[in-house]
Amino acid sequence: MTKKRDGVINIVPSPSNHPLLPQGVCPRSLGFLLASNMNRDSNKEVRLRGKIRRIIFEAPDSGYAVVELDNGVVVAGPFDGQIRVGLPIVVVGEWKQHPRYGPQIQMSYFEVPADLSDPEALTTFLAWSLRGIGKKKARLIVQFFGAKTLEILDEHPEKILSVPGIGPVTLSRIQASWHRYTTTRKLFLKLAEFGLSFRIARRVYQHFGDEALQILREDPYRLTEIPHIGFRKADEIAQQMGIPPDDIRRIRAGTLYVLREAAYQGGHVFLPAADLLQALAKLEISDPDRIQESLEALGEMHSIVIEDGKVYLRELYAAEVQIAEKLQHLLEHFPSTIPPWVIEEAIRRSEETQGIILSARQKKAVVEALRHPVFLLTGYAGTGKTTATRVIATILEHASLKIRLCAPTGKAAKRLSEATGYPASTIHRLLKFDGKQWFFHRNRPLPVDALIVDEMSMVDLLLFYRLLDALPEHVRLILVGDPAQLPPVGPGLVLQNLIQSGTVPTLTLTEIFRQEGKDGIVLNANAVREGRGLVRTRAEDFLYIEVEDEVTERIQALARRMAQHYGDRFQFLTGMRKGALGVETMNGMLREILNPNPGPGLAGLKKGDRVIQVVNNYQKVVFNGEIGRIVAVKPEDRVIEVDFGEGRLIEYEAEEIPDNLELAYALTVHKFQGSEAPVVLLPLVTEQYVMLHRNWLYTAMTRAEELLVLAGVRKALRIAIRNQRPIQQYTSLAERLHRISGR
Repeated sequence: MTKKRDGVINIVPSPSNHPLLPQGVCPRSLGFLLASNMNRDSNKEVRLRGKIRRIIFEAPDSGYAVVELDNGVVVAGPFDGQIRVGLPIVVVGEWKQHPRYGPQIQMSYFEVPADLSDPEALTTFLAWSLRGIGKKKARLIVQFFGAKTLEILDEHPEKILSVPGIGPVTLSRIQASWHRYTTTRKLFLKLAEFGLSFRIARRVYQHFGDEALQILREDPYRLTEIPHIGFRKADEIAQQMGIPPDDIRRIRAGTLYVLREAAYQGGHVFLPAADLLQALAKLEISDPDRIQESLEALGEMHSIVIEDGKVYLRELYAAEVQIAEKLQHLLEHFPSTIPPWVIEEAIRRSEETQGIILSARQKKAVVEALRHPVFLLTGYAGTGKTTATRVIATILEHASLKIRLCAPTGKAAKRLSEATGYPASTIHRLLKFDGKQWFFHRNRPLPVDALIVDEMSMVDLLLFYRLLDALPEHVRLILVGDPAQLPPVGPGLVLQNLIQSGTVPTLTLTEIFRQEGKDGIVLNANAVREGRGLVRTRAEDFLYIEVEDEVTERIQALARRMAQHYGDRFQFLTGMRKGALGVETMNGMLREILNPNPGPGLAGLKKGDRVIQVVNNYQKVVFNGEIGRIVAVKPEDRVIEVDFGEGRLIEYEAEEIPDNLELAYALTVHKFQGSEAPVVLLPLVTEQYVMLHRNWLYTAMTRAEELLVLAGVRKALRIAIRNQRPIQQYTSLAERLHRISGR
């Protein structure tokens, strides 16, 4: 829908001279304008006012909801978690005939009206538009200023300090919130001309700030810098603004868009020129002269680097070069050595105190880790990497060295700490990243003598660069990882590249340590990794259930039983988002069992819900894949609080929830990478064919700590085991390490 949203959808009724009221529309005429749009012809724009009688459906992951108003009209659309029963709203949308549920308004935008003649309605509006002040303080403001409330907010906000109970801190929050609301609203009215939602307008404002409108007028293609806004949408807007297809801004934006998508969706560090041209052709960009001109311009703007026919985003090229240089520098600067007899005695003492017996290979790993300035310890599930790591950490500590342990995710860091007995943190927390800056870097190196990094398979190029950048010259760096795990979500294949390069001393643990009655997961995961299929064991920690008919219903029933029996220890993993066994369906089903709490909700979430952060949020310093639990829901303030562990309570406003949080009772294997759960159920069905490959299944199986249940059809299991899909990502770190080391 690209019709211009005129002032009728503004906050109303208001004084006729207020900027939030449509020009030429008085409050008394508004009711007529709204009522006149009750014609239910499909595809006709409608503006309607009412109160939410009930919430029929609400999806926390997308912000989509279906509500019924007090006049019986059903409205569906992106409410973004900002609704509750009894809330008065003005909606704008089009009548649609739903094939199952009949006529409903497909909403594109809604607002809470500010009726200056009704103090309670005005109070509701303030509580909705001014984030975090709550209805109590909103009512105080309305009682104090009455019909002049909006005028005060616009022109004399400092007078709000006269309201009892409102101090400087609250005033600052009110001013910032009102500015954000009015600015975002103006931006929305502009973007609405091109069919973009209020949710998109918020993203644009968050990215560009107060200059958003000016930036879009000058170059609408900059929309491609914002996640979830593709090139085609920006292209559509640009065309409506009269920008020709061969405009250099379009070619530049298309080039950067392709490179970003390749990096952050495909994991590529660069694209060969031929691949870039092929991708640009799909965007209808094919003029070789204009493409060459664009590449030269982007190079001069320091946005890209072209080397040997490879096209890099500047930040990825710089990260790769500096990683290679720093690793070579570390390898050439030997820290103080620990005498061999000291290491041997320390190993013997560790075995005695920890009640373990290291294998010959593990002992060699310990010796090599302490002998080299940079060392890579690899191994598959059950080969004793953690045990060797614990002994290494113990010896380093006894040598009076300052050691730190870290991992890429909070769950992985917690597991590392529990397994070794030493404190561990995420890499971001180790380097004290505050959302904007890294406290530790090359000019302020981390005060550490030895650093152990676990779960290296998850560490992408940019994060590894930040870590190396913060290390002092004389440091022992020990990297631990499983090369059979899925690759990192971000760009690069750091662990695989380090192994391929042959420049970093590496030892691989291969012997699987069996535990009586508890080796089913390890033995079968490694059997899958080797392509041998499942093996029979008497272990109590592994169960394979073959299902040949009524597959979906039986797996769903099994999931319900397991959730009832194991409670919060249970995790459902899958390869799909959609479908009967996908994340969206199973989250709703399992939540009814694992969190039946009937308490107040917000954006489809409620207290006690297990949730996962689905994007990197640098402002809140919480990252993609972190799992937490909602500990507080405050409908009046329209905020929730999530406990992510390590003493981190993160607050989310209602409109932030859909872009950041999803339920986590059911997750994809990719999202759960780096985490573990006591009990895991993994369905194996042919519907998830795209995901059925050996690395995926191996990674999924190794997420279970105490019990793993595989359930599904034998054909899907065979496909996953036989499909050894090579990781196809363009990286050049291994080559760069080769060159710089002279090997």
